[in-house]
Amino acid sequence: MADYDRDDPRFKKLLADIMPIVDEIKRLNAEAVARGEFPDDRGMLECLKCGLMEDVAINNKHLVYFKHSDDHADTGLRFVATDDPAVFHCPNCNTKVYDPDRMEN
Repeated sequence: MADYDRDDPRFKKLLADIMPIVDEIKRLNAEAVARGEFPDDRGMLECLKCGLMEDVAINNKHLVYFKHSDDHADTGLRFVATDDPAVFHCPNCNTKVYDPDRMEN
């Protein structure tokens, strides 16, 4: 892809062309999350303190359960986002949980 200056009219046109696509992807992702599906915009999280972890069922349903539970039934708990996109809070014990997919190297 060519390098564009932000003031270049070609850059502005490219941005105008792709923004509706970006908005549609965001809308579809929000709908999927509302249906209980994993957001797929980050890695799955696991709290090292209490063992609460995320998983995705074969039907793409977002599951959150305790690592050592026998049935892996969804608890209904969800990790809480913070202002830092790489940091979440465990809804069970409030420990900071880091998304390895979003950590800076």
